[in-house]
Amino acid sequence: MFKSQFVFKVLLKAVFISLLFFNTVNAMSQHKAMARSYQLEAKQDYVQALSVLESLPLKASQNSEFIILRKAWLNYLQKNYNQAIRLYKQAAQLNRNSLDAPLGEAMALLAQLRWKEAARVSRKVLKQAPTNYTAHLRLMVSEAGQKKWQTLLEHAGQVSQWYPTQVAPLLYMARASHRLGQTESAVKAYQSVLLYLPKNQEALNYIASNT
Repeated sequence: MFKSQFVFKVLLKAVFISLLFFNTVNAMSQHKAMARSYQLEAKQDYVQALSVLESLPLKASQNSEFIILRKAWLNYLQKNYNQAIRLYKQAAQLNRNSLDAPLGEAMALLAQLRWKEAARVSRKVLKQAPTNYTAHLRLMVSEAGQKKWQTLLEHAGQVSQWYPTQVAPLLYMARASHRLGQTESAVKAYQSVLLYLPKNQEALNYIASNT
């Protein structure tokens, strides 16, 4: 009886050591692959950067969500937008609280000019994080794409109050005001843009043509 217990403990310890060794080797392999992927991305070799990650076993990884997000991003950079969207949705299923995944999905939808879908996904993020700047930015882009100028003007004005150091809301305020025929308001908004970006050509051209 004692001998059987001893053998069992030895076997159990051997299994534990084997698992520990496997996890260590797997982690080292992941780190090496990630480092290589980033190097290739920096060289704009997105195909190879993605290929490096494709060899990683997701089921055995503790970083499955991050790897999927990386794959989605690299597909986005290659303009494989449908694949990027699929992967962002896959990442969201692994983490229901993720903001990165739906924000990435909205970004890929905007790249395909799918304004309404991008707006829906952005609003979903805002239900979870009401003042998230990136989500508001994605939504403003979709509002401009749908030509909802009054909605965009009001929305951009609110975002500008929350984030007074950001220039994008001011640009959208100027564009929306112009589309609504509010030239004076557009000029004022563009003048504010120039405080942030003194050489912004869009603002300079508009002010020159309307003052």
